[in-house]
Amino acid sequence: MKNHSRCSAKHLWFRGDLAAIVLLSLIVVILPFGLEDGSEGWSEEKFPQKRESSPVVTLAPQRAGRSKKISRHQFSPVRFLHMNVKNYFVEEEQLRSPHEIFIKKVESREAVAASIASVHPHVVALCEIGGPAALRDLKERLKKRGCDYPYEIIVARTGEPRALGLLSMYPVSNLSQAHVKLPGEKLNEDMLRGILDGIVQTPDGRNFRFLEVHLKSRYNEVVEPISLRKREAMAVRNYLDRMMRENPGMPIAIAGDFNDGTYEAAVYIVRGSTKSPYAMQVLKPKDSRGESWTILHDEADCYFAYDHILVNKTLKSRLGRNISQGIVDIPEAARASDHRAIWVDVY
Repeated sequence: MKNHSRCSAKHLWFRGDLAAIVLLSLIVVILPFGLEDGSEGWSEEKFPQKRESSPVVTLAPQRAGRSKKISRHQFSPVRFLHMNVKNYFVEEEQLRSPHEIFIKKVESREAVAASIASVHPHVVALCEIGGPAALRDLKERLKKRGCDYPYEIIVARTGEPRALGLLSMYPVSNLSQAHVKLPGEKLNEDMLRGILDGIVQTPDGRNFRFLEVHLKSRYNEVVEPISLRKREAMAVRNYLDRMMRENPGMPIAIAGDFNDGTYEAAVYIVRGSTKSPYAMQVLKPKDSRGESWTILHDEADCYFAYDHILVNKTLKSRLGRNISQGIVDIPEAARASDHRAIWVDVY
């Protein structure tokens, strides 16, 4: 009886092993061919295998104009120029402040027009322009030199004799702010000259946002002007942050007389953190001799680079490494202003 039980058990074990072998064989045969279409089964998508990463490849669009990326070889450049025109006051100007002003000599006004027209910019940003009458005076002189600017912006504040101006060959939307609050404890303080802000649209449909500022001067430099200039720079930085949050992808250039060098406080503040998506990059134009100064400071008998153009990351990506930029150093520049005009080609 005991032996029969052992034989029966061995027989059952054998039958079980045989069945298992047959089942495994069927699985091995069926799996490589997969299951029927539409059936639920194993796939690489359900159990993805670890693969080596591949480089990202951007395919060229099938039809021109579908890609949002702008190439400097795809469009004609737009030349943007900034100049401090040094107290460009004319007889017809209405006074906005009790400060004494002096009418700019005609030969100096002609020199300003000659300096600007020498590089034929499409958009001109100005500081120390007297006001609407002075801007009209300059427009007429530029038109005689073949530079016609039918569109303009003026930012003039009561109490401040010098204004900010913009001339454009293309249509421009005015978003300027004459009253820009300064950060700090005194809540009623504004920037002295505000922020000129305009969106220029080119005939091919591109939009550029150009800004112009003139920060607190270095005249009789003491602690208070330095502090005010820093606070104005902070106000500009806040303005840029807000602008780029609300308009991501917009190409932006801001120019002006910062009254600080490239690595000094005002420029450093406006530039922002290089790690920020809203960081600006300071351009470094040079004249025909390879020099980068923009102002001769008579009192200090020194040359400085206080005029700057900064661009955001969107615009910088379009400019590439070999940026077309410069400083106007024709002979007339010395008679036009104590500052020299700077310019850059944008795409």
